[in-house]
Amino acid sequence: MKFHIVIKKSVHKELRRIQKQTAEKILSKIAQLADQPFPDNCVKLTDFEIDGLQYNKLYRIRVGVTG
Repeated sequence: MKFHIVIKKSVHKELRRIQKQTAEKILSKIAQLADQPFPDNCVKLTDFEIDGLQYNKLYRIRVGVTG
């Protein structure tokens, strides 16, 4: 099953602020999530809070950048 990935306008805005090569690497990893939403290197975040709201189903995927 392939998932549909939606990227908010604010994310596109942030990606324009960083180096093009880094942004492309991040977008590539995001696109891969459509086929495999929980890759081997994902880590479940515990007790994560955003704007006062508690979330218990958030995951982090690191994208290595050198330089």
